[in-house]
Amino acid sequence: MDRRTFTRALASLALPSAAASIPLLPSLARAAPLTRAEHDALNKGECVRRAVDAELESGVYLGGVSYCIAEAPAPFVLDMLKDVSLYKRILALTLEANPVGTKGKDQLVFFKHGGKLGTASYTMRIQPPDPSGVIRFWMDPAFDHEIEDIWGFVRVEPLAPARCLATYAVLCDLGTVLRLLFGEKVRDFALDTPEHIRWVAADRYSASQRDPEPEAQPEYALPPP
Repeated sequence: MDRRTFTRALASLALPSAAASIPLLPSLARAAPLTRAEHDALNKGECVRRAVDAELESGVYLGGVSYCIAEAPAPFVLDMLKDVSLYKRILALTLEANPVGTKGKDQLVFFKHGGKLGTASYTMRIQPPDPSGVIRFWMDPAFDHEIEDIWGFVRVEPLAPARCLATYAVLCDLGTVLRLLFGEKVRDFALDTPEHIRWVAADRYSASQRDPEPEAQPEYALPPP
């Protein structure tokens, strides 16, 4: 299977917004069935995860799809995800996340991930959200990189005026050694991403409601002395 075909298959695992509400829907059951426990978990604010492994022509990939409901408007969350300064809070084990330029309308961001046992860095190409609320990303091989490949997407769908479903799908080829040593830990941390989106979005949206932008005050000229 080639990468393009598998991308479509990975995207098919991403639940439609109707998945976030009981009752179970026949259309959802055909596309990516959720158990009752998974529905309940989503509605209680927990993260639902689906692990995915793939042997593609370009390498051996691990990752998955995860979902979480955020208590903030979808446009607010999509706008928030444009802020590279928040990526260290949203993406686990991120030591550095720095904008390094653009390619067309896409943003280039240098990432360094890791901890005491080592680090890995690469440059990601991140597209702006499309009309359906999908942000696609992939490693740009034109830059130095210490992993083989990574790609995926974030999707943010409205459920209510101040509620949305965040979906994160990712596959990465860490190379044989890193995959054997750290693959499952990397997967676990990566699939935490929607939960982190939920936390950061709730915090920032709540703050925006408590502290609205002050209205501009008219300027008055001082009377002449």
